[in-house]
Amino acid sequence: MSDTRAANRSIWDTLFGPHPAIKTLIEQRRVRLTAAISLVLLVVAVGPSLYLIAALNDPRAFVTVPFLVLFLVAYGLSRTRYGEWSARLLVFGTALIDFSVLLSSHDLQVVTLMTTFVLLPILFATVLLGAWQMIALALLINAGLALFFATAGWVTFANVALPFLSTLLISLLSAVTAFLRERDLTVIEAQQRKLDEHSHHLEDQIDQRTRNIVATAEIGRVVAGTRDLDTMLRNVVSLITERFNYYHAQVFMVDESGKNAVLRAATGIAGEELLAKGYRLPIGSQSAVGQVTVTGSPVVVADTDNDPIHRRNELLPHTRSEVVLPLRAGGRVIGALNIQSTAPNAFQPTDVTVFQTIADQLAVAVENARLFERAQRDLSDIETLNRQLTGEAWRKYLSGRSPSLAAGYVGSAKGIEPLQGAGEEGAADTAVSMPLKVRGETIGVLDIVPRNGQIPDEQMKSMLEAVAERVALALDSTRVGEQAQRQAERELILSTISAELQATTDLNVILSVVARETSRAMGVPHSFIHLAMNYGTDQPVGEEADSEQKKGK
Repeated sequence: MSDTRAANRSIWDTLFGPHPAIKTLIEQRRVRLTAAISLVLLVVAVGPSLYLIAALNDPRAFVTVPFLVLFLVAYGLSRTRYGEWSARLLVFGTALIDFSVLLSSHDLQVVTLMTTFVLLPILFATVLLGAWQMIALALLINAGLALFFATAGWVTFANVALPFLSTLLISLLSAVTAFLRERDLTVIEAQQRKLDEHSHHLEDQIDQRTRNIVATAEIGRVVAGTRDLDTMLRNVVSLITERFNYYHAQVFMVDESGKNAVLRAATGIAGEELLAKGYRLPIGSQSAVGQVTVTGSPVVVADTDNDPIHRRNELLPHTRSEVVLPLRAGGRVIGALNIQSTAPNAFQPTDVTVFQTIADQLAVAVENARLFERAQRDLSDIETLNRQLTGEAWRKYLSGRSPSLAAGYVGSAKGIEPLQGAGEEGAADTAVSMPLKVRGETIGVLDIVPRNGQIPDEQMKSMLEAVAERVALALDSTRVGEQAQRQAERELILSTISAELQATTDLNVILSVVARETSRAMGVPHSFIHLAMNYGTDQPVGEEADSEQKKGK
């Protein structure tokens, strides 16, 4: 079904479609109608005309020939870029041929026939010409008929009264119809024009909104993909001026004191100069940025020449309108986005909505960047503290080790030998020295001496780094385990002493328990505990308590 419709449509366009050079809808309609009427009349009239010419040996039979030629020429002209003239040719040509035959004939039957046939151009004009052209043609035809009947003495009015009155009545009705049709077409054309304008306006709005969405999405990707605050702000203001074709864009941030809005990013040479000067505006000042940072509401300056809130900048002399959007985060204003244009009234409510969306994204990104920077500082402080604590713990651990214990070990062809001092083995032949690090603190060194002077490749170095990392972790785990064991032993001693002390109230027993357990815990042969001397005398308040080791001797 669809193929058939397409084929029929193609045939229709081939036979009656207007030339591409004809643009207006009314002219295209007239050309189609002219082509259709001319072709139909040509096809309908050619058969009877040829029959009359062949069957009747009468010169009057050749009257139809001019009409055939006219229909053929009118149809051919409708297929060209001058198709709008085909309607006029068909209408006025038909009328001219009618009057030519009427004036050249002295046959009453032919005159009566032509008086009736003169209705044809009037009907053509009703559908093919404008109202005033049709009315003018009808007046000319009826006036011509009246003049002919008045001057031709051999024609009586009674003979042509009926055709003439019919022509006059139909001309009147056709004029009224043409006038009403012209009025309706004018209304339809005006509505079509308004509809086209509205359609173009909607298309422009859709295109603009599409560009805004694409630009906003691109800015959003920049905001989300950049962690460095200054870089992000520079990229955002540059994209705003490039994608939206504005004169200048800049971002202000509220300082820590909350008294000034400091310029952090701006476009162009003027922006670089302003940044170099440390440009700032007081919050609440008589400026668009000052008002936005104190109220938290967008400000649109439609014309900088007439708006008192605009503060003129000598480095931006071409600014004619501007919009300032607040950067809000956590219910407070942290800055402002300022966009400027060289044209007055450049910012509409839809633009404010788009740029406020960008400002909100920017505010979130600024707050996230600040939080990230703060987290990085806190993480650095924690790493530094961990490194310090780790170093201190290892220093205490090493200072508590017995000097007789090995400080390290050396592996060679001879086997594993203890290393008593830090500089016992020379490092001149060391090809790779891997530090043993725990939480950034170096607790030792893994030295590798190559065999036959062979230098390890990158793959071997990576493997040695992994080995050094695991050795460092194992050493630190061992240290933590030993320290935990020592602490457990201390807790056990304290618990034992506390239990024995709570089991007696005898002073001598208490002193004896303390001396004994202290010497055992410290690993010494003797321990003493003395009570304080009485104030003002040289005699002790209590007795001296010796450990069990001393009593055993």
